[in-house]
Amino acid sequence: MRHILVTCATSHLGQGIIQHLSKQQYPLILLGRDEMTLKKIQHQAVKNGSKSVQIQSVNFSEKQSLDLFQKWLTKNPIDLQGTVIITPRPQLTDNLFPTTDEWQTMIQDCFVGPLDIIKSSLPFYGHNGKLVVISGISSLQVMPEHAAFGTLRAMWLAHAKALSHQLGPQGIHVNTLSPGGILTDYMTSLIQKKAENNKTDFETQYAQSTANVPLRKYASVSEIANIVAFFLSEQSDHITGTNIACDGGFTKHY
Repeated sequence: MRHILVTCATSHLGQGIIQHLSKQQYPLILLGRDEMTLKKIQHQAVKNGSKSVQIQSVNFSEKQSLDLFQKWLTKNPIDLQGTVIITPRPQLTDNLFPTTDEWQTMIQDCFVGPLDIIKSSLPFYGHNGKLVVISGISSLQVMPEHAAFGTLRAMWLAHAKALSHQLGPQGIHVNTLSPGGILTDYMTSLIQKKAENNKTDFETQYAQSTANVPLRKYASVSEIANIVAFFLSEQSDHITGTNIACDGGFTKHY
């Protein structure tokens, strides 16, 4: 069986992608920090139809945790069809000058740690492997309110492009997905909080929040999952080094 590995599996976005993939009966390997939540997701994925679901607790900020995952892979060799890299969400800030410690923490959690997972898993890819990295639209245009966040997202686009050239001869595809706003639980809570502060209802606040999006809405988790599934499927067999913006038309570049 050829497995799909998903990082940050306990996030709302991760769970939505897992639900979609499990209904397509993909064997899965799920990584996340909270083992108890992973077990619940594992149970639901099997119930949805996944042929096999393995879980591993991994903390991107701890080298020991990353090393343990590499040892687990060595002891439990798998045939890997693809990997979905979801990174932790850093603290959103307009501070253009984080401290050295803050930069190191963000880069380790959101870039170096996930990249270590990619490196560890490369020996287990068969031909026609698919690597999908979820970035964000702050990688495509400046968003001053997401200063450091945008830098991390742009790093992924640049490095994924380089990986696509290096890994292409091995038959491994590398593509990225840059969502705009996604109506996750986190986003919903932010809109609800803003609505309360503005003394209005959720629907009115949501309409105001999406007024600068041509389609006048944020993406649903299932819409993001559909694109991930496309990248993992044989339908994307001649696509690599590509980024898809799923932002309802928000990004204003050609």
